[in-house]
Amino acid sequence: MKKLGSNVIFAKKVYEPPYAPYYDAYKGQVFQIIAYHDNYTHVEVECISDPSIKVAGYVHPNEIINA
Repeated sequence: MKKLGSNVIFAKKVYEPPYAPYYDAYKGQVFQIIAYHDNYTHVEVECISDPSIKVAGYVHPNEIINA
């Protein structure tokens, strides 16, 4: 499990079907883990490379990798 405050990016798989195009706005951006929810099954991240980008909801831990 990644630590709170870790910098992460979205894994390549989220830019391919069946995930695409839902994650396309996040491509090339760096995020920071700010919270875990639901017994660590969901991760809250915020974009640190472009603060105007807002993540729509929580993500699963297997959808992000270390930056």
